Amino acid sequence: MSLANALNGLKEAQHKPAKAEKTVRVRKSPTPIAAAPVREITMRRPIGKSANPDYEKLTLYARKDLRRRAERKFEDDGGKDFSDLLEAFLTKYLAD
Repeated sequence: MSLANALNGLKEAQHKPAKAEKTVRVRKSPTPIAAAPVREITMRRPIGKSANPDYEKLTLYARKDLRRRAERKFEDDGGKDFSDLLEAFLTKYLAD
């Protein structure tokens, strides 16, 4: 190979665009997020009767005035849930 051929090859190599190299983008893993502090549960809310499997819905018919007077008296006596009154009556009825 002569010096002229080598120079020509060098010039051609400089004018030819180099093959494009494939660039691989590497995703960096996200920076780890500091774990949230674990919150201690000191007191849980009691489960409602509608979600409690030990209870079922009961429908009954009563005269409006009787139900209203019974609810008022029960609330005046410190009762919070009218279904508790009915449960107490049914328990007493079964005990007799």
